[in-house]
Amino acid sequence: MGWRIMQQTQQVLLPDGKLVLFQYSLQNKRLFERFFRLLDDTYVLLNIPPAHVLVYTPEDNVTADAKATGAAQNNSAKVPA
Repeated sequence: MGWRIMQQTQQVLLPDGKLVLFQYSLQNKRLFERFFRLLDDTYVLLNIPPAHVLVYTPEDNVTADAKATGAAQNNSAKVPA
């Protein structure tokens, strides 16, 4: 069922659109990455319970810049000031 939701979301999301997901586990991350490219993965400790905020873009909308800086540098836990 989840793949149908992702498929429908992929069809209606504009090319320059962003999909922002709030997740309490990363159990479905592989499913999301079948349809979208990960731009940012932030772990918000101040949320109760703590949550991952995942930002995705359509697969064909990733620039060389986004690939170079990528989500790798954004995988640390962030706490607002």
